[in-house]
Amino acid sequence: MNNDMIINAWLRTVKSPHTIRNYTRIINEFLESLGNPNLTDVTRFEILNWKQNLNGASATRAQKIACIKSVFKFMYDNDITEDNRAGKIKIDKIENKEKDALSMDEVREM
Repeated sequence: MNNDMIINAWLRTVKSPHTIRNYTRIINEFLESLGNPNLTDVTRFEILNWKQNLNGASATRAQKIACIKSVFKFMYDNDITEDNRAGKIKIDKIENKEKDALSMDEVREM
């Protein structure tokens, strides 16, 4: 099975058009960063290396990791691969920035 067939079948399991658009972008960036291999040839080490090189906010990194975990779970669940290479890869905790509380003056102005 080639990447297009796998990705199209996997995306049919996603309901939200917004998620489909984001997942398409993420999976294409992922494959490009690895030199465009066949998804079935990607190793756990390559996934971990990719994860360690992610930039951006913690929520953005978490979304990218969740996307990659999803496609590899799909391949495993549908007997495309014999193992789930991304299954044990952890999604880092999302770091929320503390928000400043409103002052009493700001509350009164509301």
